This record gives sequence, C-alpha cells and structure tokens, in this order.
Amino acid sequence: MTPNSYCRSFKRAIGVSPTEYLNQIRRHHTKEMLGPLKMWLLQ
Repeated sequence: MTPNSYCRSFKRAIGVSPTEYLNQIRRHHTKEMLGPLKMWLLQ
C-alpha cells in the first residue's frame, strides 16, 4: 500500500486525515494534562 492510498483509506474510515487524527489526540492529551495545573493556578 502506498502512502497516498493509506491516507485515502484512513480518511474514508475515520473521517479525517492521519495527521489531523494525531493532532486531535495530542490536543486531547494536552487538555487532560493541563487540567489539574489550570485548577491549581486558579486557586
């Protein structure tokens, strides 16, 4: 499977490109990690 066909198949199956999918996961984990810090800073 070529990289282009993989990206097309991934986007068809998931709804977003592999890069956007990884960015979403990174944003989600960042929010989880910063949540307690944000609460601590607001106190």
